[in-house]
Amino acid sequence: MNSILNIGAGKPDLDIDILNKFIINLDRNYYTSVNPIYAESKHYEWLSGRIESCTLDVKCDIFEFLKIYKYKFNKVLIYRYLEHIPKDQLLFFVYLLSTVVETSGFVDVVSPDFRSLAQMILDENVNDPDFDKNDIILSTEIFNEAYDPHQNITTSHRTKRLFEYEGRFEVIKSYQYKYDGRDIYFRSLIRRTPN
Repeated sequence: MNSILNIGAGKPDLDIDILNKFIINLDRNYYTSVNPIYAESKHYEWLSGRIESCTLDVKCDIFEFLKIYKYKFNKVLIYRYLEHIPKDQLLFFVYLLSTVVETSGFVDVVSPDFRSLAQMILDENVNDPDFDKNDIILSTEIFNEAYDPHQNITTSHRTKRLFEYEGRFEVIKSYQYKYDGRDIYFRSLIRRTPN
């Protein structure tokens, strides 16, 4: 039995078979959704075998959800969300994650690789026919939109330091990753330690 929390509700670039799984897509911007209390009741039904599988869209502030949710997940997906967390809240976010990930469960992170973005800037040629396209990618991945800005620098090295800092997680592997047709991301698979 697998339970999955999809934080920021980015689209997973995985083929997730929803049979026998409990999945919560969590985002504060859903128009139609359920609340965390209803999600907990369905999670309990799934754990007790009363329902075979369930996928829910939950509208809630991510920090608030992590603070109040009482069940744990086997896997947490964080696709293109980590960079939106204010730098001064990153360690607290990792702590909250540790409260909802089962021991030996996994966190799967996909985020812009600021090393790749920096290299794009260093290598850019303003006369290149692709300059405008690359400039849009750079501006979006460095700053994003004003209503939902990127608030910290993400690289695989920084992510490893962040998740392993207090001993709650261990980064199993990190690698460059192509996502949405762009090869400017990294992906890290992170395991919850018994700590």
